[in-house]
Amino acid sequence: MRRNRIPSFAALSWLLTAATLAGQTAAARKALETWGSTNPSFYRVAYTEFSPDDSGLTYSNLINAEGHFARYPTASSTFGFVALPHLPSGALVTDVEFDWCDSSDTSDANFQVFSTRYTGDYVVLVGGTSSSGSDGCGFSTTTVTPPFTVDNNHTQLVLTAFLPETDGSLGIAGAIVRYTLQVSPAPATPTFNDVPATHPFFQFIEALAASGITGGCLSSPPKYCPEAPVTRGQMAVFLAKALGLQFE
Repeated sequence: MRRNRIPSFAALSWLLTAATLAGQTAAARKALETWGSTNPSFYRVAYTEFSPDDSGLTYSNLINAEGHFARYPTASSTFGFVALPHLPSGALVTDVEFDWCDSSDTSDANFQVFSTRYTGDYVVLVGGTSSSGSDGCGFSTTTVTPPFTVDNNHTQLVLTAFLPETDGSLGIAGAIVRYTLQVSPAPATPTFNDVPATHPFFQFIEALAASGITGGCLSSPPKYCPEAPVTRGQMAVFLAKALGLQFE
């Protein structure tokens, strides 16, 4: 995953002004798309979201001459910084990029990805990486193994950053979580009499029904009518329910 670098505060100011004047570009709109089960989506975890995991760990925020923002500890600790990404249920997390600043000649920043139960126990390590070199700011990416399916009811994904230096030579500048969306597995019992478990579109029709997007074409007996054409009126119902259009 490539990152655009900001060389100076002047460049940062120029970019913000240009974005305000020009509005949202096609590329920016594309980056905001979070639908589809093929192309990856990205969630940015800001450096300010990394909080101390130890009440005795004090910290400060670094803004260096190149315009990089990062957080670093000002007191040593056996723990570090923790962040919890806010992702939609069903998202399949495949990779996590950690952004860092490292000017230390003796130490590296260490990053790990854990899955835990909602209560914080049953901790499982699913990824890890570290900073490399001491020439400034960069990023390191770890593959999440196995890929983690977000379930905001029972489990959570936890990002950790351990920075062994307290002089600002090691800092966490944020993280980017890469994920794809999924279609839920089909239930064991079909909802509609005319869409058995052997139907090629069974999983997807069941997902529509479970999401409340469709109630089928007949209630008694329950049928979906998978071969029937869709009217413009029915299309409006499908799209409005699926996208949650026009709340007021």
